Amino acid sequence: MSNASNSSTHSLPHHAMRKPSFPHVHHGYNAIDDEQESSVQGEAVWTKDTAHATTVTGTVFNIITSLVGVGIVGLPVAMAQAGWIGGMLMLVIATCLAMYCGKRLSLCMNDGVPGHQFGTYVELGEYCGGTVGKWLGFYASFGGCLGGSIFFVISAAEQFETLFPRALPYNTWALIFGLFTVPVCMYKTLGHVGAVSALGAATSAIVMLLVVAVVWDEKLEGHTVDVPNHTELFHGNPLDMSYAFVKIIFAFGGMCVFPEINRCMKQPSKFPLAIYISCGSTFIFYVLLMCSTYGVYGDYILSDPAYANVIKMLPNNWTAKVMALSMLAHVYAAFVVNMNPIFRGIEIALNSDGSDKEILYRGGLRTVQVLFTVGVAIAVPFFGDVLSLIGASMDSLSGCILPAWFYLVLFYQRDLVSTPEAMAQGEVDLKYLSMEQDDTKQLLDTDMRPSADSIKRHTEARPQLAEVILNVVIFVFMTLVAILGTYQSISSIISKS
Repeated sequence: MSNASNSSTHSLPHHAMRKPSFPHVHHGYNAIDDEQESSVQGEAVWTKDTAHATTVTGTVFNIITSLVGVGIVGLPVAMAQAGWIGGMLMLVIATCLAMYCGKRLSLCMNDGVPGHQFGTYVELGEYCGGTVGKWLGFYASFGGCLGGSIFFVISAAEQFETLFPRALPYNTWALIFGLFTVPVCMYKTLGHVGAVSALGAATSAIVMLLVVAVVWDEKLEGHTVDVPNHTELFHGNPLDMSYAFVKIIFAFGGMCVFPEINRCMKQPSKFPLAIYISCGSTFIFYVLLMCSTYGVYGDYILSDPAYANVIKMLPNNWTAKVMALSMLAHVYAAFVVNMNPIFRGIEIALNSDGSDKEILYRGGLRTVQVLFTVGVAIAVPFFGDVLSLIGASMDSLSGCILPAWFYLVLFYQRDLVSTPEAMAQGEVDLKYLSMEQDDTKQLLDTDMRPSADSIKRHTEARPQLAEVILNVVIFVFMTLVAILGTYQSISSIISKS
Protein backbone atom coordinates (compact mmCIF):
# COMPACT_ATOMS: atom_id res chain seq x y z
CA MET A 1 0.00 0.00 0.00
CA SER A 2 1.37 3.40 -0.92
CA ASN A 3 2.28 6.05 1.60
CA ALA A 4 -0.46 8.33 0.35
CA SER A 5 -3.05 5.72 1.04
CA ASN A 6 -1.59 4.79 4.38
CA SER A 7 -1.47 8.37 5.54
CA SER A 8 -5.15 8.83 4.83
CA THR A 9 -5.89 5.85 7.00
CA HIS A 10 -3.46 6.30 9.87
CA SER A 11 -4.49 9.90 10.46
CA LEU A 12 -7.86 8.70 11.72
CA PRO A 13 -8.67 8.27 15.40
CA HIS A 14 -7.88 4.85 16.80
CA HIS A 15 -11.52 3.97 17.51
CA ALA A 16 -12.34 4.52 13.83
CA MET A 17 -10.04 1.65 12.91
CA ARG A 18 -11.97 -1.00 14.82
CA LYS A 19 -13.89 -3.62 12.93
CA PRO A 20 -17.31 -2.45 11.73
CA SER A 21 -20.48 -3.48 13.47
CA PHE A 22 -21.92 -5.21 10.39
CA PRO A 23 -21.10 -8.88 9.89
CA HIS A 24 -18.35 -9.96 7.52
CA VAL A 25 -19.50 -12.44 4.90
CA HIS A 26 -18.34 -15.49 6.82
CA HIS A 27 -19.60 -14.15 10.13
CA GLY A 28 -23.22 -13.77 9.01
CA TYR A 29 -25.56 -16.73 8.88
CA ASN A 30 -25.43 -18.76 5.70
CA ALA A 31 -28.29 -19.60 3.40
CA ILE A 32 -26.48 -22.62 2.00
CA ASP A 33 -25.34 -25.58 4.07
CA ASP A 34 -22.09 -26.49 2.35
CA GLU A 35 -20.34 -23.17 1.98
CA GLN A 36 -16.64 -22.67 1.83
CA GLU A 37 -14.75 -19.44 1.94
CA SER A 38 -11.91 -18.36 -0.29
CA SER A 39 -9.97 -15.15 -0.43
CA VAL A 40 -9.54 -13.19 -3.64
CA GLN A 41 -7.54 -10.01 -3.31
CA GLY A 42 -8.52 -9.68 0.32
CA GLU A 43 -12.27 -10.16 -0.23
CA ALA A 44 -14.21 -13.05 1.25
CA VAL A 45 -16.11 -14.96 -1.45
CA TRP A 46 -18.70 -17.66 -0.94
CA THR A 47 -18.43 -20.94 -2.82
CA LYS A 48 -21.94 -22.34 -2.62
CA ASP A 49 -23.27 -25.85 -2.85
CA THR A 50 -24.78 -25.86 -6.35
CA ALA A 51 -27.20 -28.60 -5.33
CA HIS A 52 -28.95 -26.12 -3.03
CA ALA A 53 -28.20 -22.65 -4.38
CA THR A 54 -30.88 -21.29 -6.73
CA THR A 55 -30.52 -20.19 -10.32
CA VAL A 56 -32.23 -17.15 -11.82
CA THR A 57 -35.15 -19.41 -12.80
CA GLY A 58 -35.50 -20.76 -9.28
CA THR A 59 -35.31 -17.24 -7.90
CA VAL A 60 -38.08 -16.12 -10.26
CA PHE A 61 -40.24 -18.98 -8.97
CA ASN A 62 -39.57 -17.93 -5.37
CA ILE A 63 -40.49 -14.30 -6.05
CA ILE A 64 -43.64 -15.04 -8.05
CA THR A 65 -44.80 -17.50 -5.41
CA SER A 66 -44.45 -14.87 -2.70
CA LEU A 67 -46.22 -12.17 -4.74
CA VAL A 68 -49.18 -13.44 -6.70
CA GLY A 69 -51.56 -15.01 -4.17
CA VAL A 70 -52.36 -11.76 -2.39
CA GLY A 71 -53.15 -9.98 -5.66
CA ILE A 72 -55.83 -12.50 -6.61
CA VAL A 73 -57.84 -11.44 -3.58
CA GLY A 74 -57.24 -7.70 -3.31
CA LEU A 75 -56.75 -6.30 -6.80
CA PRO A 76 -60.31 -6.62 -8.21
CA VAL A 77 -61.58 -4.55 -5.27
CA ALA A 78 -58.75 -2.04 -5.74
CA MET A 79 -59.69 -1.67 -9.40
CA ALA A 80 -63.33 -1.03 -8.50
CA GLN A 81 -62.25 1.59 -5.96
CA ALA A 82 -59.91 3.38 -8.38
CA GLY A 83 -61.59 3.04 -11.81
CA TRP A 84 -60.01 2.14 -15.15
CA ILE A 85 -57.45 4.92 -15.38
CA GLY A 86 -56.73 5.12 -11.67
CA GLY A 87 -56.38 1.35 -11.28
CA MET A 88 -54.08 0.85 -14.26
CA LEU A 89 -51.99 3.90 -13.37
CA MET A 90 -51.55 2.69 -9.80
CA LEU A 91 -50.62 -0.79 -11.01
CA VAL A 92 -47.95 0.62 -13.32
CA ILE A 93 -46.58 2.79 -10.50
CA ALA A 94 -46.55 -0.14 -8.05
CA THR A 95 -44.79 -2.39 -10.58
CA CYS A 96 -42.14 0.24 -11.32
CA LEU A 97 -41.65 0.84 -7.60
CA ALA A 98 -41.22 -2.89 -6.98
CA MET A 99 -38.63 -3.19 -9.75
CA TYR A 100 -36.73 -0.04 -8.84
CA CYS A 101 -36.74 -0.51 -5.07
CA GLY A 102 -35.96 -4.20 -5.47
CA LYS A 103 -32.88 -3.29 -7.51
CA ARG A 104 -31.84 -0.70 -4.91
CA LEU A 105 -32.30 -3.27 -2.13
CA SER A 106 -30.13 -5.73 -4.07
CA LEU A 107 -27.38 -3.13 -4.41
CA CYS A 108 -27.53 -2.41 -0.69
CA MET A 109 -27.36 -6.07 0.27
CA ASN A 110 -24.55 -7.05 -2.10
CA ASP A 111 -22.52 -3.86 -2.68
CA GLY A 112 -23.62 -1.40 0.00
CA VAL A 113 -20.34 -2.00 1.82
CA PRO A 114 -17.68 -3.33 -0.59
CA GLY A 115 -16.55 -6.82 0.27
CA HIS A 116 -19.51 -7.54 2.55
CA GLN A 117 -23.01 -8.90 2.18
CA PHE A 118 -25.95 -7.95 4.37
CA GLY A 119 -28.31 -10.83 5.05
CA THR A 120 -31.48 -9.24 6.42
CA TYR A 121 -33.40 -6.00 6.76
CA VAL A 122 -32.42 -6.08 10.42
CA GLU A 123 -28.69 -6.00 9.61
CA LEU A 124 -29.15 -3.24 7.06
CA GLY A 125 -31.36 -1.26 9.40
CA GLU A 126 -28.93 -1.54 12.31
CA TYR A 127 -25.99 -0.46 10.16
CA CYS A 128 -27.85 2.49 8.63
CA GLY A 129 -29.83 3.66 11.65
CA GLY A 130 -28.67 1.95 14.82
CA THR A 131 -31.29 0.60 17.19
CA VAL A 132 -34.18 2.45 15.53
CA GLY A 133 -33.19 1.12 12.11
CA LYS A 134 -32.81 -2.38 13.53
CA TRP A 135 -36.37 -2.43 14.88
CA LEU A 136 -37.79 -0.87 11.72
CA GLY A 137 -36.11 -3.61 9.73
CA PHE A 138 -37.46 -6.23 12.11
CA TYR A 139 -41.02 -4.88 11.89
CA ALA A 140 -40.92 -4.56 8.09
CA SER A 141 -39.40 -7.95 7.31
CA PHE A 142 -40.67 -10.34 9.96
CA GLY A 143 -43.98 -8.52 10.33
CA GLY A 144 -44.49 -8.60 6.57
CA CYS A 145 -43.63 -12.29 6.34
CA LEU A 146 -45.94 -13.11 9.25
CA GLY A 147 -48.77 -11.02 7.80
CA GLY A 148 -48.46 -12.70 4.42
CA SER A 149 -48.36 -16.14 6.04
CA ILE A 150 -51.52 -15.37 8.02
CA PHE A 151 -53.23 -14.42 4.78
CA PHE A 152 -52.20 -17.74 3.21
CA VAL A 153 -53.63 -19.72 6.14
CA ILE A 154 -56.97 -17.92 5.88
CA SER A 155 -57.04 -18.36 2.11
CA ALA A 156 -56.25 -22.08 2.45
CA ALA A 157 -59.14 -22.59 4.88
CA GLU A 158 -61.49 -20.89 2.39
CA GLN A 159 -60.32 -23.20 -0.41
CA PHE A 160 -60.95 -26.26 1.76
CA GLU A 161 -64.48 -25.00 2.41
CA THR A 162 -65.01 -24.66 -1.36
CA LEU A 163 -63.72 -28.17 -2.01
CA PHE A 164 -65.60 -29.77 0.91
CA PRO A 165 -68.64 -27.61 1.77
CA ARG A 166 -69.89 -27.91 5.35
CA ALA A 167 -67.58 -30.87 6.02
CA LEU A 168 -65.58 -29.24 8.81
CA PRO A 169 -65.51 -25.87 10.59
CA TYR A 170 -63.30 -23.12 9.20
CA ASN A 171 -60.93 -23.21 12.18
CA THR A 172 -60.38 -26.94 11.75
CA TRP A 173 -59.43 -26.50 8.09
CA ALA A 174 -56.94 -23.80 9.06
CA LEU A 175 -55.33 -26.13 11.60
CA ILE A 176 -55.23 -29.01 9.11
CA PHE A 177 -53.50 -26.78 6.57
CA GLY A 178 -50.91 -25.71 9.13
CA LEU A 179 -50.14 -29.30 10.11
CA PHE A 180 -49.76 -30.31 6.45
CA THR A 181 -47.16 -27.59 5.90
CA VAL A 182 -44.96 -28.65 8.84
CA PRO A 183 -43.01 -31.42 7.01
CA VAL A 184 -42.01 -29.14 4.10
CA CYS A 185 -41.25 -26.29 6.49
CA MET A 186 -38.49 -28.47 7.95
CA TYR A 187 -36.29 -27.87 4.89
CA LYS A 188 -33.60 -25.50 6.09
CA THR A 189 -33.52 -22.77 3.42
CA LEU A 190 -35.32 -21.60 0.29
CA GLY A 191 -32.53 -23.23 -1.70
CA HIS A 192 -33.88 -26.63 -0.61
CA VAL A 193 -37.50 -26.12 -1.70
CA GLY A 194 -37.11 -25.33 -5.40
CA ALA A 195 -39.79 -27.83 -6.45
CA VAL A 196 -42.27 -26.30 -4.02
CA SER A 197 -41.59 -22.80 -5.38
CA ALA A 198 -41.99 -24.02 -8.96
CA LEU A 199 -45.35 -25.54 -7.98
CA GLY A 200 -46.40 -22.25 -6.40
CA ALA A 201 -45.48 -20.21 -9.47
CA ALA A 202 -47.22 -22.63 -11.86
CA THR A 203 -50.43 -22.85 -9.85
CA SER A 204 -50.58 -19.07 -9.46
CA ALA A 205 -50.58 -18.75 -13.25
CA ILE A 206 -53.25 -21.45 -13.49
CA VAL A 207 -55.49 -19.68 -10.97
CA MET A 208 -55.12 -16.34 -12.75
CA LEU A 209 -55.98 -17.80 -16.14
CA LEU A 210 -58.93 -19.76 -14.75
CA VAL A 211 -60.38 -16.67 -13.07
CA VAL A 212 -60.09 -14.69 -16.31
CA ALA A 213 -61.62 -17.52 -18.37
CA VAL A 214 -64.55 -18.08 -16.00
CA VAL A 215 -65.30 -14.36 -15.72
CA TRP A 216 -65.51 -13.92 -19.48
CA ASP A 217 -67.49 -17.14 -19.88
CA GLU A 218 -70.02 -15.67 -17.45
CA LYS A 219 -70.15 -12.52 -19.54
CA LEU A 220 -70.53 -14.27 -22.90
CA GLU A 221 -73.11 -16.77 -21.64
CA GLY A 222 -75.21 -14.04 -20.05
CA HIS A 223 -74.87 -15.48 -16.54
CA THR A 224 -73.34 -12.37 -15.08
CA VAL A 225 -74.86 -10.26 -12.32
CA ASP A 226 -78.35 -8.87 -12.91
CA VAL A 227 -77.42 -5.27 -12.05
CA PRO A 228 -75.70 -2.77 -14.34
CA ASN A 229 -71.97 -3.45 -14.31
CA HIS A 230 -71.24 0.25 -13.94
CA THR A 231 -67.61 1.22 -14.38
CA GLU A 232 -65.75 4.49 -13.97
CA LEU A 233 -62.71 5.80 -15.78
CA PHE A 234 -61.51 7.45 -12.60
CA HIS A 235 -62.85 7.58 -9.04
CA GLY A 236 -62.16 10.93 -7.44
CA ASN A 237 -62.72 9.90 -3.81
CA PRO A 238 -59.26 10.29 -2.20
CA LEU A 239 -60.05 7.81 0.56
CA ASP A 240 -61.05 5.10 -1.91
CA MET A 241 -58.01 5.90 -4.02
CA SER A 242 -55.65 5.60 -1.07
CA TYR A 243 -57.26 2.31 -0.01
CA ALA A 244 -56.88 1.04 -3.57
CA PHE A 245 -53.21 2.03 -3.75
CA VAL A 246 -52.47 0.31 -0.44
CA LYS A 247 -54.06 -2.92 -1.73
CA ILE A 248 -52.03 -2.71 -4.95
CA ILE A 249 -48.82 -2.11 -2.99
CA PHE A 250 -49.66 -5.14 -0.85
CA ALA A 251 -50.01 -7.19 -4.05
CA PHE A 252 -46.25 -6.64 -4.49
CA GLY A 253 -45.58 -7.24 -0.80
CA GLY A 254 -43.25 -10.21 -1.20
CA MET A 255 -40.18 -7.99 -0.90
CA CYS A 256 -39.95 -8.90 2.78
CA VAL A 257 -38.61 -12.26 1.55
CA PHE A 258 -36.08 -10.75 -0.88
CA PRO A 259 -33.00 -10.81 1.41
CA GLU A 260 -33.39 -14.55 2.04
CA ILE A 261 -34.02 -15.21 -1.67
CA ASN A 262 -30.97 -13.12 -2.59
CA ARG A 263 -28.76 -15.05 -0.18
CA CYS A 264 -29.83 -18.38 -1.69
CA MET A 265 -28.74 -17.46 -5.23
CA LYS A 266 -25.68 -18.91 -6.92
CA GLN A 267 -24.99 -15.46 -8.36
CA PRO A 268 -26.55 -12.70 -6.25
CA SER A 269 -25.44 -10.16 -8.86
CA LYS A 270 -28.24 -11.52 -11.09
CA PHE A 271 -30.92 -10.92 -8.48
CA PRO A 272 -32.10 -7.69 -10.21
CA LEU A 273 -32.70 -9.68 -13.42
CA ALA A 274 -34.88 -12.12 -11.48
CA ILE A 275 -36.78 -9.16 -10.00
CA TYR A 276 -37.48 -7.67 -13.44
CA ILE A 277 -38.70 -11.00 -14.85
CA SER A 278 -40.87 -11.74 -11.81
CA CYS A 279 -42.44 -8.30 -11.53
CA GLY A 280 -43.00 -8.13 -15.30
CA SER A 281 -44.76 -11.50 -15.31
CA THR A 282 -46.79 -10.55 -12.25
CA PHE A 283 -47.81 -7.28 -13.92
CA ILE A 284 -49.21 -9.19 -16.91
CA PHE A 285 -51.16 -11.52 -14.60
CA TYR A 286 -52.56 -8.58 -12.66
CA VAL A 287 -53.61 -6.62 -15.76
CA LEU A 288 -55.59 -9.62 -17.04
CA LEU A 289 -57.21 -10.15 -13.65
CA MET A 290 -58.13 -6.52 -12.93
CA CYS A 291 -59.45 -5.73 -16.41
CA SER A 292 -61.48 -8.93 -16.65
CA THR A 293 -63.15 -8.72 -13.24
CA TYR A 294 -63.87 -4.99 -13.43
CA GLY A 295 -65.01 -5.18 -17.05
CA VAL A 296 -67.59 -7.85 -16.22
CA TYR A 297 -68.67 -7.05 -12.65
CA GLY A 298 -67.86 -3.35 -12.41
CA ASP A 299 -68.79 -1.59 -9.18
CA TYR A 300 -70.85 -4.63 -8.15
CA ILE A 301 -67.60 -5.92 -6.63
CA LEU A 302 -68.02 -3.27 -3.92
CA SER A 303 -71.62 -4.24 -3.09
CA ASP A 304 -70.75 -6.97 -0.60
CA PRO A 305 -67.76 -7.17 1.78
CA ALA A 306 -67.55 -10.89 1.01
CA TYR A 307 -66.51 -9.98 -2.53
CA ALA A 308 -63.18 -8.77 -1.17
CA ASN A 309 -62.27 -12.27 -2.36
CA VAL A 310 -63.38 -12.15 -5.99
CA ILE A 311 -63.34 -15.94 -6.26
CA LYS A 312 -66.48 -15.97 -4.08
CA MET A 313 -68.31 -14.12 -6.86
CA LEU A 314 -67.67 -16.85 -9.41
CA PRO A 315 -70.13 -19.72 -10.08
CA ASN A 316 -69.85 -22.70 -7.76
CA ASN A 317 -69.28 -25.44 -10.33
CA TRP A 318 -66.43 -27.73 -11.38
CA THR A 319 -64.26 -24.77 -12.38
CA ALA A 320 -64.57 -23.43 -8.84
CA LYS A 321 -63.25 -26.76 -7.55
CA VAL A 322 -60.29 -26.64 -9.93
CA MET A 323 -59.54 -23.05 -8.95
CA ALA A 324 -59.80 -23.90 -5.26
CA LEU A 325 -57.44 -26.85 -5.66
CA SER A 326 -54.94 -24.77 -7.64
CA MET A 327 -55.19 -21.92 -5.16
CA LEU A 328 -54.65 -24.34 -2.29
CA ALA A 329 -51.46 -25.62 -3.91
CA HIS A 330 -50.28 -22.05 -4.45
CA VAL A 331 -50.89 -20.86 -0.89
CA TYR A 332 -49.19 -24.01 0.40
CA ALA A 333 -46.01 -23.10 -1.49
CA ALA A 334 -46.33 -19.41 -0.65
CA PHE A 335 -46.71 -20.19 3.06
CA VAL A 336 -43.48 -22.21 3.03
CA VAL A 337 -41.59 -19.43 1.20
CA ASN A 338 -42.93 -16.64 3.42
CA MET A 339 -42.26 -18.42 6.70
CA ASN A 340 -38.67 -19.37 5.90
CA PRO A 341 -37.10 -15.95 6.68
CA ILE A 342 -38.85 -16.03 10.07
CA PHE A 343 -37.57 -19.54 10.72
CA ARG A 344 -34.01 -18.65 9.77
CA GLY A 345 -33.98 -15.41 11.70
CA ILE A 346 -35.04 -17.08 14.94
CA GLU A 347 -32.66 -20.01 14.48
CA ILE A 348 -29.71 -17.71 13.90
CA ALA A 349 -30.68 -15.53 16.86
CA LEU A 350 -30.70 -18.66 19.04
CA ASN A 351 -27.42 -19.85 17.46
CA SER A 352 -28.84 -23.31 16.77
CA ASP A 353 -27.08 -23.76 13.41
CA GLY A 354 -24.35 -26.37 13.55
CA SER A 355 -25.22 -27.59 17.03
CA ASP A 356 -25.51 -31.28 17.87
CA LYS A 357 -29.28 -30.89 18.25
CA GLU A 358 -29.84 -28.61 15.24
CA ILE A 359 -32.47 -30.84 13.63
CA LEU A 360 -34.29 -31.28 16.94
CA TYR A 361 -34.29 -27.53 17.57
CA ARG A 362 -35.44 -26.84 14.03
CA GLY A 363 -38.31 -29.30 14.27
CA GLY A 364 -39.55 -27.96 17.59
CA LEU A 365 -39.13 -24.26 16.81
CA ARG A 366 -40.72 -24.41 13.38
CA THR A 367 -43.67 -26.49 14.52
CA VAL A 368 -44.39 -23.97 17.28
CA GLN A 369 -44.08 -21.06 14.83
CA VAL A 370 -46.47 -22.67 12.33
CA LEU A 371 -49.05 -23.33 15.05
CA PHE A 372 -48.68 -19.78 16.34
CA THR A 373 -49.31 -18.38 12.85
CA VAL A 374 -52.38 -20.58 12.44
CA GLY A 375 -53.67 -19.42 15.82
CA VAL A 376 -53.31 -15.77 14.85
CA ALA A 377 -55.06 -16.44 11.53
CA ILE A 378 -58.01 -18.02 13.33
CA ALA A 379 -58.27 -15.13 15.77
CA VAL A 380 -58.00 -12.28 13.22
CA PRO A 381 -61.34 -10.52 12.49
CA PHE A 382 -62.17 -8.09 9.66
CA PHE A 383 -59.52 -9.55 7.40
CA GLY A 384 -60.05 -7.08 4.56
CA ASP A 385 -59.10 -4.22 6.86
CA VAL A 386 -56.22 -6.21 8.32
CA LEU A 387 -54.91 -6.76 4.78
CA SER A 388 -54.94 -3.01 4.24
CA LEU A 389 -53.17 -2.48 7.57
CA ILE A 390 -50.43 -4.94 6.64
CA GLY A 391 -50.04 -3.38 3.21
CA ALA A 392 -49.99 0.15 4.57
CA SER A 393 -47.37 -0.37 7.24
CA MET A 394 -45.18 -3.43 6.83
CA ASP A 395 -45.14 -3.77 3.05
CA SER A 396 -44.73 -0.05 2.44
CA LEU A 397 -41.69 -0.19 4.72
CA SER A 398 -40.08 -3.32 3.29
CA GLY A 399 -41.01 -2.60 -0.32
CA CYS A 400 -40.24 1.10 -0.75
CA ILE A 401 -39.41 3.17 2.32
CA LEU A 402 -36.51 1.17 3.73
CA PRO A 403 -34.83 0.36 0.38
CA ALA A 404 -34.83 4.08 -0.53
CA TRP A 405 -33.40 4.99 2.88
CA PHE A 406 -30.76 2.23 2.82
CA TYR A 407 -29.67 3.27 -0.66
CA LEU A 408 -29.19 6.92 0.26
CA VAL A 409 -27.32 6.09 3.47
CA LEU A 410 -25.01 3.54 1.87
CA PHE A 411 -24.28 5.20 -1.46
CA TYR A 412 -24.84 8.95 -1.27
CA GLN A 413 -22.03 11.39 -0.44
CA ARG A 414 -19.35 8.81 0.06
CA ASP A 415 -15.85 8.65 -1.36
CA LEU A 416 -13.26 5.97 -1.90
CA VAL A 417 -9.69 7.03 -1.18
CA SER A 418 -6.91 5.01 -2.83
CA THR A 419 -4.04 5.24 -5.26
CA PRO A 420 -4.09 3.77 -8.79
CA GLU A 421 -1.39 1.30 -7.73
CA ALA A 422 -3.47 0.13 -4.80
CA MET A 423 -6.58 -0.18 -6.96
CA ALA A 424 -4.65 -2.32 -9.45
CA GLN A 425 -3.59 -4.68 -6.65
CA GLY A 426 -7.03 -4.78 -5.07
CA GLU A 427 -5.68 -3.14 -1.92
CA VAL A 428 -8.00 -0.29 -1.13
CA ASP A 429 -8.50 1.88 1.89
CA LEU A 430 -12.15 2.81 2.30
CA LYS A 431 -13.05 6.19 3.74
CA TYR A 432 -16.65 7.28 4.19
CA LEU A 433 -16.51 11.05 4.10
CA SER A 434 -20.16 11.46 5.09
CA MET A 435 -19.77 9.42 8.27
CA GLU A 436 -18.82 10.83 11.61
CA GLN A 437 -15.76 8.96 12.80
CA ASP A 438 -17.15 7.68 16.06
CA ASP A 439 -17.90 4.36 17.65
CA THR A 440 -21.13 3.83 15.68
CA LYS A 441 -19.75 4.79 12.25
CA GLN A 442 -16.45 3.01 11.85
CA LEU A 443 -13.85 2.72 9.12
CA LEU A 444 -13.03 -0.65 7.65
CA ASP A 445 -10.09 -2.35 9.31
CA THR A 446 -7.05 -2.75 7.07
CA ASP A 447 -7.43 -6.53 7.45
CA MET A 448 -10.84 -6.35 5.77
CA ARG A 449 -10.03 -4.43 2.61
CA PRO A 450 -12.39 -5.19 -0.26
CA SER A 451 -11.29 -6.03 -3.78
CA ALA A 452 -11.04 -3.52 -6.61
CA ASP A 453 -14.07 -5.12 -8.30
CA SER A 454 -16.16 -4.64 -5.18
CA ILE A 455 -15.05 -1.03 -4.95
CA LYS A 456 -15.92 -0.53 -8.63
CA ARG A 457 -19.44 -1.94 -8.23
CA HIS A 458 -20.04 0.28 -5.22
CA THR A 459 -18.76 3.37 -7.03
CA GLU A 460 -20.85 2.73 -10.15
CA ALA A 461 -23.98 2.45 -8.00
CA ARG A 462 -23.58 5.90 -6.48
CA PRO A 463 -26.64 8.01 -7.36
CA GLN A 464 -26.67 11.20 -9.38
CA LEU A 465 -28.65 14.17 -8.12
CA ALA A 466 -31.80 13.18 -10.03
CA GLU A 467 -31.77 9.73 -8.47
CA VAL A 468 -31.20 11.19 -5.02
CA ILE A 469 -34.29 13.35 -5.50
CA LEU A 470 -36.25 10.34 -6.78
CA ASN A 471 -35.39 8.28 -3.69
CA VAL A 472 -36.29 11.15 -1.38
CA VAL A 473 -39.65 11.48 -3.18
CA ILE A 474 -40.25 7.73 -2.86
CA PHE A 475 -39.39 7.84 0.83
CA VAL A 476 -41.65 10.82 1.60
CA PHE A 477 -44.56 9.75 -0.63
CA MET A 478 -44.65 6.15 0.60
CA THR A 479 -44.35 7.30 4.21
CA LEU A 480 -47.45 9.46 3.73
CA VAL A 481 -49.27 6.58 2.03
CA ALA A 482 -48.31 4.26 4.89
CA ILE A 483 -49.52 6.72 7.54
CA LEU A 484 -52.81 7.41 5.78
CA GLY A 485 -53.49 3.75 5.01
CA THR A 486 -52.63 2.68 8.56
CA TYR A 487 -54.96 5.31 10.01
CA GLN A 488 -57.82 4.28 7.72
CA SER A 489 -57.39 0.58 8.45
CA ILE A 490 -57.23 1.01 12.22
CA SER A 491 -60.27 3.32 12.15
CA SER A 492 -62.24 0.79 10.13
CA ILE A 493 -61.28 -2.07 12.47
CA ILE A 494 -62.29 -0.04 15.54
CA SER A 495 -65.62 0.97 14.00
CA LYS A 496 -66.50 -2.68 13.27
CA SER A 497 -65.38 -4.08 16.61
